Amino acid sequence: MTLHSLEIKTNIPCQYACPAGTSIPAYIRAIYHGDYNVAHDINLRDNFFPGILGRICTKPCEQACRHGLPELGESVSICQLKRYASDHKDKHHVFKRKTLKKTDKKVSIVGSGPAGLVVAHLLHHLGHEVTMYEKESTPGGMLTQAIPIFRLPPEICDEDINAILPANIKTYFNKTLGHDFTLDSLKANNDAVVIAIGCMNSRELAIEGSDLKGCVAGLDFVKQAKQGKIKNTGENILVIGGGFTAIDCARIAKRLGSKNVTMAIRRTIEDMSIAKEDLEDTLEENVKLLQLVSPVKITETDNKLCVTFTENEIVTDKNNRKRTARHIAGTEFSKHYGQVITAIGQVVDSSSFDPASLNSESHSSNNLSSLIYMTGDCATGASSVIDAIGHAKTMASQIDKDLMGEDRNKIKLIWHNDQNTTRKREWDFLKAVAPPKLEVDKRISWADAEVETGYNDALSLAESKRCYLCDLRYSIRSEDCIYCGLCIEECPQQCIEYIYRVKSSGFIGWIRRCLTKPVGIAIDSEPCIRCGLCLNACPVDCIDVTRLSMEVPD
Repeated sequence: MTLHSLEIKTNIPCQYACPAGTSIPAYIRAIYHGDYNVAHDINLRDNFFPGILGRICTKPCEQACRHGLPELGESVSICQLKRYASDHKDKHHVFKRKTLKKTDKKVSIVGSGPAGLVVAHLLHHLGHEVTMYEKESTPGGMLTQAIPIFRLPPEICDEDINAILPANIKTYFNKTLGHDFTLDSLKANNDAVVIAIGCMNSRELAIEGSDLKGCVAGLDFVKQAKQGKIKNTGENILVIGGGFTAIDCARIAKRLGSKNVTMAIRRTIEDMSIAKEDLEDTLEENVKLLQLVSPVKITETDNKLCVTFTENEIVTDKNNRKRTARHIAGTEFSKHYGQVITAIGQVVDSSSFDPASLNSESHSSNNLSSLIYMTGDCATGASSVIDAIGHAKTMASQIDKDLMGEDRNKIKLIWHNDQNTTRKREWDFLKAVAPPKLEVDKRISWADAEVETGYNDALSLAESKRCYLCDLRYSIRSEDCIYCGLCIEECPQQCIEYIYRVKSSGFIGWIRRCLTKPVGIAIDSEPCIRCGLCLNACPVDCIDVTRLSMEVPD
């Protein structure tokens, strides 16, 4: 159900970059008009967890935003606007997705994290009987268990989960695959089985001493802290790793009273795979970074952990420009810490099934009568919530197609006339609006307080104006054009040009074009910023503006 068509790629880079295919310009337009329920519904329809993603999304959309291209300023704060719409919708507003006629198909889902919830929601609304099994006492997976409260308040998490989990889906909690039930027992009673257990096991640090008492896995540390099982972490803490779990561990340690918290990373700060804002928050909270180092051994001396590091250098592959860290011989050094937290990634718990036995393309097993699927991190490896959602949407469509023998989730792209666009050229020069945050001292003293406090009405309106509304497409009717060139003169992006039959290039080509009448005129949608100057300049109104929208089975 995700969209990766050429039209989306060319016109709406933010939507193309979103793994869930979210109609971003559409919901930002709704926010500008004050239609917060509409904006929230667009998000819930496309990515299912607006309040959650508005706080923790890795923001691939913002990385692709046209406004962030060189000389065009900063990307639009898309996630903050998503959060604003979710926080400001009507209190009792309910989104309703169309439910198709009931089928005779039964599906069981193992795991109720983001991917499992999305698959359950979609398959239920496609008419199938859905049963879900969860080893914990509540749904949510990583969302509820392993994201700190200062990043994601539990009430927001509960609200989003409850909004997409239909009451008539049978959900069995405290049930573990391999202990309370097996894949064989599920396949015997279902037409399809979906494994969505995520990557809930921490990757082990394979060095001497990593099993010492003072060493703890990052994911376990976050879970225990969130459950209130850790009251104090001591004075001097080392976090090994540079991803989201690592910075969560470091920031939690600060809130639990640790004065000295250091993160050790193999490469440099520029290579860290986290959002810029999260890194800024972490550094503001006085977490130190030890760059270009790798731990090679841990020993215990006088109730302290002695970590031996080696220095690294960056080696860049000439073919793909990939940067890797390489040890520098003879550069070992040691430092002492009260506790070491290892956060170098997560892996799937495959003790109860063999992922290798499942076909990686269809995700079905050849030796089982039922269709067996994996989705989310279980299938792709540890990734982000939005990646898991995108994969789950694709998998839900595939499951339904396999069960019903036809594609019932075809999405239509429709162009609508939109000559009355509200875009104004002066909005292109508005500065990005930074999200308000708690002061650093309050963050640390109010351990569970949400760091980002979100936009108010004025800030959300100002930021919504910055969106180029890339779902708009400008085109020129050549048959009505008088070729005056005013649109070309006004265009700040130089994305409008005459079309000639002349194919020659260079100086000779230029001469021939000067002596030849153009056969047309065109606007290139990729560099176009939808400023509307050409529309205003045209004396014969031969420029059409159309808006791309999706027609989905909702």
